[in-house]
Amino acid sequence: MTRLLAARGGSQDVAKPEAGPMRNNFTEDSAQGSRRVVHRRHSDGIMEMGRMSFSHVPKQDGNTYMGTTQRSCITGEIFVASRYNWPSFDLADLFTREHIHGYLRQFLEDNYLFFPVPMPYRTWIYHEAFLDNKVSSINGNPEHAMVQDVLGTRCIDVDVAAGRWSPIMCYAPMVLILCLTGDMVGVGVGIVLVLFLWFMSVNMNTPVLYCYLRIATLPMRLAFGGILGLQWASYSAFAQFFAAMVLLGILLDLIRGDLQELLCFRMNCSYEIVKALPERVFICRRHGASHLEHRFGWRGRVAESITGLGAWNKDFYLIADINGMLAELRPVRMEDMLGIHAEQCEQPRILSFMGLKSFSFNCPTSGCLDVTTQAELTEVCKKFKQSLPPDSLLHGEEPDRCMGPDSSTSDFWSEAAQPKVQSPIGAAPAMVIETDF
Repeated sequence: MTRLLAARGGSQDVAKPEAGPMRNNFTEDSAQGSRRVVHRRHSDGIMEMGRMSFSHVPKQDGNTYMGTTQRSCITGEIFVASRYNWPSFDLADLFTREHIHGYLRQFLEDNYLFFPVPMPYRTWIYHEAFLDNKVSSINGNPEHAMVQDVLGTRCIDVDVAAGRWSPIMCYAPMVLILCLTGDMVGVGVGIVLVLFLWFMSVNMNTPVLYCYLRIATLPMRLAFGGILGLQWASYSAFAQFFAAMVLLGILLDLIRGDLQELLCFRMNCSYEIVKALPERVFICRRHGASHLEHRFGWRGRVAESITGLGAWNKDFYLIADINGMLAELRPVRMEDMLGIHAEQCEQPRILSFMGLKSFSFNCPTSGCLDVTTQAELTEVCKKFKQSLPPDSLLHGEEPDRCMGPDSSTSDFWSEAAQPKVQSPIGAAPAMVIETDF
């Protein structure tokens, strides 16, 4: 998704696109490698014995980041330009709680925990509509009219380049190389082309026009290649070498840019809001891009207690508006939890989650949203509490019963727990170290 919505906020006032803007802690980074892979035969034991603690991130206003995303007209990446840091978090929680402590197995059994996957281009379209004071014409709930309009816009939400970068990235260095040929006509045409590409890249950097940039500039780019072809016979052997490099650059731009844009066109999709949950969480149905699961894998199944739907089809999505940022919520997977646990063993850090608070013990399931009397609501809540497994994370055990020291205190995070040292009675200290494992 274009190295995006960094849940890991930077220390600078304006985040740089190359710093991985709009990216969450759990997101794989090609520069640093993917999460550590745990062998299958060891995973069952780790799921039963491995424990982790997550703390709630500080609460922020719901519109804190509205209008803060921008799209680079050159690289096509979406980044956050805000004096506020995007809170660093690993999980999103639909239930109302301040701390989560437990074994890895318990995290997988909790239906309210999700991995937030940012939707950068759709968030950028969302913010541009907000800045333009665009009023949605879609009939429905006026509270969600703008989100409904943005989700109904067709764009690519998966993490592919799709040729959305400007051709000037190739043509600017090619003009410099062309200067070595001594062809003043070709260099002059190249400079005009670069200025034209810059003008078009800046002025077409809007939610409506950005996807037409390559089509609009294709005739000029092909004409530039044709001029070089006509000048080829007049070049010396030395000049032909550099002219060939320029022609290869033009071919590379057509393959990596225009051809990729054409091949990725089928990934464009839109969403229809099927049901709105509390705190701006939406159950949506995708229209278009029907092959995404075959290429990018299964996204998981959301529990019926949350959706109220008997079946969770492959084109269903759970999308949340997190402080003005749109993100898809995917159920936690064993591979991801094992990866986080492995990272914690190697380089411990504070784990955190974003509390969306769509549900609570007073409204634990989507069925509570349809009740009409207090008696019905009380009965639904009673049945929910009775159906909870004995070791559910929702029981709210005290931290000292589940995790040892209270993770909410600053001492727990600032200093690692010290190992216990025992010495046999009547013998010299033997440095026998006992750990929780």
